[in-house]
Amino acid sequence: MNAECPGGTAVSAECADRSNFAENPCACTALQELAALSTELQAEAPWNALAIASYCTAGVVGDYDYVESVKLKVRCGTVDGEQVPVHISASSAGFAGAMPPSLGELGSLTYLGLDFTAITSLPTEIAALTGLTALDLPNSAITSLPSELGALTGL
Repeated sequence: MNAECPGGTAVSAECADRSNFAENPCACTALQELAALSTELQAEAPWNALAIASYCTAGVVGDYDYVESVKLKVRCGTVDGEQVPVHISASSAGFAGAMPPSLGELGSLTYLGLDFTAITSLPTEIAALTGLTALDLPNSAITSLPSELGALTGL
C-alpha cells in the first residue's frame, strides 16, 4: 500500500493499517516522524513498535486518551470515527533538528508544546494546523518563524 496523506506525506509501512486502533494513518506517520527527531524516543514504546501499538493508549484524562508512560505525550480525540492527536507535549525528550513537513498532517491539533529542545525550525506546513490554539516551544533552538504562522489566527 502506497497511500499518501492530504498534505503529500507518504504513509509509513508501520502506520498503514490503523484499523485495530481506530487511528488515522497520516497522524500516525506524522507522529512517527516527530518521534524520529529524538534518539531517546525511537527506543521507547509506542514509537518503536507502531505497527503493533497504539499512539493513543493508557488512561483517560477528561475526554482524551493520554499516553502517560512516554516522554512524548499525545492526547487524542475522535474525529470521524478515528483517534487523532489534539494535544502533543514533551519536555527534554531529546528533539533535535527541523520539524518535519508532515507536522501539517496533524490538522486536529489544538496544542503543541515541546520544551527544552534543539528544534531548529518549523515547516511552512504548520499553516495547515488551523485549530491550533497554543504553540509552546520555550528553550528551543528556533531562531526564526515561518510567515505561515501568521495564518493561525486561533493562536
